[in-house]
Amino acid sequence: MVMGFRVRSLNNILQYIEMGALTVSIVCCTSQPANNSVPSNTSPPAQVTPIHLPDNRPPPRTRTVTHFREMIWKYPDTGLGPTVVHLTIPETASENHRVPVLILLHGRGEALKSPEQGALGWPYDYGMLHAINRLHQPPLTREDFGDMITDPRLAAINLRLKKNPFLGIIVASPYIPDEFGRTLQQDSGKYGAFLTQTLLPRIYSELPAIGTADTTAIDGVSLGGRAAIFIGLRFPRSFGAVGGIQAALGNRQIATVAGRLETARQSNPNLLFHLMSSTEDVYLDVNRSLSTALQARHLPHTEFIAEGNHSYEFNRGPGAYETLLHYDRILWKNQMSRF
Repeated sequence: MVMGFRVRSLNNILQYIEMGALTVSIVCCTSQPANNSVPSNTSPPAQVTPIHLPDNRPPPRTRTVTHFREMIWKYPDTGLGPTVVHLTIPETASENHRVPVLILLHGRGEALKSPEQGALGWPYDYGMLHAINRLHQPPLTREDFGDMITDPRLAAINLRLKKNPFLGIIVASPYIPDEFGRTLQQDSGKYGAFLTQTLLPRIYSELPAIGTADTTAIDGVSLGGRAAIFIGLRFPRSFGAVGGIQAALGNRQIATVAGRLETARQSNPNLLFHLMSSTEDVYLDVNRSLSTALQARHLPHTEFIAEGNHSYEFNRGPGAYETLLHYDRILWKNQMSRF
């Protein structure tokens, strides 16, 4: 299968995404139709304590040049137990140069760890910090993607980075417990309330964030992808974009997600929705079926199929790079469109 980036939308989809140098095919919507298992109302916390990163944390693959700073915030209760949030802030961000925000949720492997270790999933276990450094120092190579990229795609990304350098966004990576989703509607309500009523207001207040819904997104991988989709669509006024990376969805949830996106768009018509999977992803078929269902309902969204499987190697390659590139593009575009 050839990797592809497909836009499923109405005529105004081009207003949503700036494609730059990427190869995109437009697929018009038509009226033709087309196990929840995951591989291996909350009040503010009584005390919120910022702490230093542990000295024994695993190092990124390179730290010769650092284009970010890091913070850790601890919360004793989220409605689903305690959590820890790792924050990555661009070194260029300041009171006079505020940036967008992405909440990025980890997969099940990190949900099985302690909150302190699980929160380090994206920045360390998935190599996101290394990816941020490399995006600021192009050109990228096949090695950066773990060889899970085609030559045309790599060339398109490097051309785009040459024309439009990576700007940078705040990435908040909170720990989510393995129990998340066993009662999906209840859990997404509790944890979503924590994210939107406690975490995001604090980010907007204490960090150099733009601090608007249209410059804030939520996404995640596998278990985190499912969580991000259900939380984002439950709190659509809090986000400008919602997505899932290899989202661990079941076929029985396709109609539910489609219906919730349709409802979410009633309160936020400009809400962007993005699905990312890969050629050997165990959730490829269900994610493509979801895209088809959204197309049948004339619900604008984007679908991206990368190279690779469902693994840590994928997360360190296409997962990290494509996600950062996607949200750096669309969230900054939302900001620029305000002027």
